[in-house]
Amino acid sequence: MDELVRLLPASAGVLGALGAAAGPVAARALLARAEAGDLEAATALVRVTGEAGPAVDVVRGLPEALARRRAAVRVAVELGPAAKALLPLVEERLGAPDRESRADAAAAVWRVTGRRHDTAPVIARQLVRRGALHAPHPGALRALTAMRMLPEEARSAVEHIASSPRRVVGGFPCDGTPHPDLAVRELARGLLALTPLPRQPRSPRNGTGPPGEVCSRAAP
Repeated sequence: MDELVRLLPASAGVLGALGAAAGPVAARALLARAEAGDLEAATALVRVTGEAGPAVDVVRGLPEALARRRAAVRVAVELGPAAKALLPLVEERLGAPDRESRADAAAAVWRVTGRRHDTAPVIARQLVRRGALHAPHPGALRALTAMRMLPEEARSAVEHIASSPRRVVGGFPCDGTPHPDLAVRELARGLLALTPLPRQPRSPRNGTGPPGEVCSRAAP
C-alpha cells in the first residue's frame, strides 16, 4: 500500500477502487492532494472514506463556470447520492448545446436522485437515428440498462444495433478485448431483453388495444 501512496497522483484510481481497504495512510495522502485541488484524488477519497466534502469543494473551487459544470457531472456519475450537493451544477448542464453533454448530465442526475421519468428520454436521444445512421453510444446503453428502461423513441435504434447485418461500430482492438461492435450488440440485446414491449389486451368489440406506453420498463 505504501508503494501505491508513493505513486500518487497516478495511483489515485487504484486506491479509490480498493475502498476502505486502502487504509488510513492512503486516506491522508488522498486528502492532502484533494485539499490541493486534485479532483481525481478527491473522488478516490470518497470511495476510501465516504467523505464527499473535499470533492465538492474541488469542483466548486474551479475558476470557470463550464469547468465546474463538467466536473460536477463527472463526479456525480462516479459518486451517485454522495454528490447531492453538486446537483444544481449538474442540472445546469442539462441545457448544454450538444446531446452528448445533455445525456451525460441526465445520467448524472439519475445516479444522484434515482429519477428516471425525465432522464431516460434525454439519454435515449443519443441512440436515435440521425439521417441514415444510428449512434451506438455504449454509455447510453449501459445507463438505460441500469435504469431498466427504454423510451420508445429509441427502440428501433436499439433493435438496429442489436441485429444489423453490418457492423455498427468500427475499430481494431489489438489488446485481446472483444471487438467494440460485439460489445455494443451485447448491450443492446440485454437492454431489449430487460424491456420487452408490453402486451396490449385486445378489445372485445373491435380487436384493438389501448395506445402503447411512452417507455418500456422492466418489472421491478
